[in-house]
Amino acid sequence: MHAARYRRLGITDVMAQKGFEMCRRATQRTGEIEYATTLLLPRELRVAIWALYGAARTIDDLAEESANGVGSERLRAWIRAFEQDVRHGGSEDPIRAALLHTASTWHLPPDYLRSVFEGQLADAAGHEFASWDDWYDYVALVNAPFVIQTASMFVQNSGLSVSLQQEANTLDVWQNLARAINLTDALADLGEDCAHGRIRLPAEALNRFGVRREELLEGGTPPQLPTLVHHLTGTARKWFANLPQLPPILHPAMGTALTCYIDLHHLLLDAVDHQADNLPCHRITVSTRQSRRLLLTARATTSLAWALFPSPLGDISFHHLAPRVNASVAFQPVATSQRQVPRLGGTPTAALPHVLPRHVAIIMDGNGRWAADQGRPRTDGHKAGMKALDDVVNGALEIGLSHLTVYAFSTENWKRPAAEVNALLYTLPHDMLQENAARWHERGVRIRWSGQRAGLPLNMFSILTSLVEQTRHNTRLTLTLCVNYGGRAEITTAASRLAADAIAGRIEPNSVGEALFATYLYLTDLPDVDLLLRTGGEKRLSNYLPWQTSYAELMFLDTPWPQFDRQALRSAIEVYMQRTRRHGAAEAPQATSV
Repeated sequence: MHAARYRRLGITDVMAQKGFEMCRRATQRTGEIEYATTLLLPRELRVAIWALYGAARTIDDLAEESANGVGSERLRAWIRAFEQDVRHGGSEDPIRAALLHTASTWHLPPDYLRSVFEGQLADAAGHEFASWDDWYDYVALVNAPFVIQTASMFVQNSGLSVSLQQEANTLDVWQNLARAINLTDALADLGEDCAHGRIRLPAEALNRFGVRREELLEGGTPPQLPTLVHHLTGTARKWFANLPQLPPILHPAMGTALTCYIDLHHLLLDAVDHQADNLPCHRITVSTRQSRRLLLTARATTSLAWALFPSPLGDISFHHLAPRVNASVAFQPVATSQRQVPRLGGTPTAALPHVLPRHVAIIMDGNGRWAADQGRPRTDGHKAGMKALDDVVNGALEIGLSHLTVYAFSTENWKRPAAEVNALLYTLPHDMLQENAARWHERGVRIRWSGQRAGLPLNMFSILTSLVEQTRHNTRLTLTLCVNYGGRAEITTAASRLAADAIAGRIEPNSVGEALFATYLYLTDLPDVDLLLRTGGEKRLSNYLPWQTSYAELMFLDTPWPQFDRQALRSAIEVYMQRTRRHGAAEAPQATSV
C-alpha cells in the first residue's frame, strides 16, 4: 500500500489509508472506465471517487451474495456497522473508514448513502424490474445519487461555495446520465448476469420484443435478442446525448474528463452492438486499442489544461503541506476532571457563579490595526492573535464554558493581500495552530471546524480534519474554528441540500421547520450562541453565524484582538450575566404592593 500517497493528501488515519488503497484496486479491477477517467482528475478528487466506487462495489458484492442465498445477513450487518461508525466518527473497517473520510471531507448528505443502502437491500432481496418505472425508481435510488454527488464534488473542487443547483430540470439531466450509465453496464453484463441467474433489464422491455426471460437464463440466444439489444443501446445513446451542462466556472479539464467518460461508454455500447448476436458469458469490454487512443488524447488535453489553469485545490506543492499534527504529541482522550492550567505568571481564576452562557462566539478583529499602530507588518498581528486565542481558550476552560466559537477566516478574507492570506492559511496553521492545539488537547478541548471545503488549501484542510479527528473524544470545552466560513453560504448550501431531498421525495415540504432545517447546516449540533463578542472597535456581524445568533446578546469592544485575554473574557461574561434575556417575550411586569 502506498501510504505516503494518502498522507500527502492529509489522510493520516492508517485504516482510512488502507481503505482508500483497497478502493483504488477495486475500481481498477472492476471499473475500467471509471478508473481510467479518475486519472484525469486532481488527486484529492480522484481518491474520493475511488472510495465511493469501492464502497459501492463492496456492498454490491454483498448484495449479490445475498441474492444467491449466501450470507444474506452480511449485507445488513455491514450497513448496521456503518451506521454505528457514523455515530462514533471512525471505523475499524478499511472500506468504511475511507467512505467516512470522504463523506466528511466533501460534506456528502447522509441521505445519499442511506438511499444507496436501501437500493442494495432491495437488490439483495432478489428485486426484479417488472416495468421501466420500476427500473427508473431503482436508478434514482442507487445510481443517480452517485452521479449527482460526483458532479457536486467536481464543482466543489473548482472553488464554488455551493453544490450544483438542485432544480428539477437539472436533476432530470443528471438522472438521464445515471440511466445511460446503468443501462450500458446492464447490457455489457447481460451474458454474465444470465449465467448467474439474474437479468438487470425491465421485463417490459423483454416482452416488447418477444424475448423470453427463461430462455436467456437457460443460456439460449433468442432470435429477437439482437433487435432488443440494438434498441436498448440506442436508448442509452439518446440519454448520453443529453449531456449535462456544467457550470462555466468549472475547470476546463473537468469537462474533458466528463466527455472522455461518456465517449468510453459510447465505445462500450459499440462493443455490445458488435456482439449482440452471440453475447459472451463474461462482461463485454472496450478494446484496449480503442480506449488507449481516446485516453491518450484526453490525458494530453487535461495535462495542458491543468498546466495553464492550476486547480484551486490541486496546484499546491505537496512538499509544502503539513497534513499531520506534531507527531511527538500522543493524543489521547482527556478526562473532564483534569486540572486547570494557570495563566503564565498567575493562577487560575475561580469559576464564575450563577448561570454561564452555554455558547460564546467571538469575531477576532483588530490584528492588522494593532500591528499597524506598532509599526509592524500585519502578519505580526495575526501571530499575536494566535497567542491571544491560546490565552482565551485557557480562560474559557477556567470559567467553565462548554462552547467557544471563533471566526478565524471568512470567505471574504480571500480579498486581502496574498501575503496576508498565505500567513493565515499556510504559515500560522503550521507554526502555531498545531502547537496550540496540542496543548488544548491535553486540557480536554474538543476541536471542530465549520466552513466550506471548496477552495480551502489542502494544508489547512489537512490540519483541521486531523485536529477534529484526534480530539473528538474530549469533553471539557468544544472549540469551533470557523475557517473559510460565510454565514450566507452556510444557509444557501443547507437550503440547496434540503431542496434536493424534497425533490427526491425524502422529505415532505410541509414538514420543514427550524429544527429540520438546522440538520442541513455545517454543524448540525452547534448550539445557539448566547453571547457574541467582537473586538477591534467595529460594530457589525460580518456574515458570522446568522442562523445561530438570532437571539444572542451582542457586545462590541474597542480592544484589539491581540490585547484580548482571559480576564477580558471573564469581564464580558460578567456583563452578560447582568442582562435579562427574553428571546422576544415582553418584559415581566413589576410586582406592586397591595
